Amino acid sequence: MKIKEESRKKAVKHIRQTAEVIHSNPESPKGILKGIGLYPHKKMRSFDSPLTPTYFFAKPHNKNLILVS
Repeated sequence: MKIKEESRKKAVKHIRQTAEVIHSNPESPKGILKGIGLYPHKKMRSFDSPLTPTYFFAKPHNKNLILVS
């Protein structure tokens, strides 16, 4: 069971790294990005600053996860 969990974690890590590479390339076709659940790049850069959150909360869920809202 431990080997199966390690294999799953390794596969998930590989998928995330691959998606990161695909998404970081602004030339990636929109169809591929949408197919793997990522948003296509906008052609125009935004110069708007994000708004400051009015409420921010972080709570430890376990040793590997922090819930942020």
